[in-house]
Amino acid sequence: MNSVNSDPMSKIIKFGEDVPGYNIPVLNEREIRAAAGILFLMMFTITGLICLICLIFLFFESAFGICIGCKFYSLIYKEKAQYCPGEVCELKDRQPIQKTSWTQILIVLAFAAFIVLTIALFKESFSKKPFDLFGIEAHQQAK
Repeated sequence: MNSVNSDPMSKIIKFGEDVPGYNIPVLNEREIRAAAGILFLMMFTITGLICLICLIFLFFESAFGICIGCKFYSLIYKEKAQYCPGEVCELKDRQPIQKTSWTQILIVLAFAAFIVLTIALFKESFSKKPFDLFGIEAHQQAK
């Protein structure tokens, strides 16, 4: 009799199955790979979604200055988030440097008028059919 099977503890804690023709217990690799693949897929989907949500929160905070985390906090706990970093969640008027002045609005309107005027004045020039400036097509047809 094999020394592995004679020990009573080896019958309780044993990895693998006894298969005729093998002296040691063997494992079914296909079952192990399938279980590992299923576990990987589940873990990649619970963690992948959490990472995606965190990345969306980070993007909105950095790009738009909107703290979505504070919004979700108030939806879940039914109270306003306290001590929001950078006081992003506080509603307040813009600082003077963030306000649009009448001069800036006038510059934008003047630029829009310039574009419209350019299109109106040069419409005929822009609608002309392009021509062979250097005679490349004529040179290629002669060959």
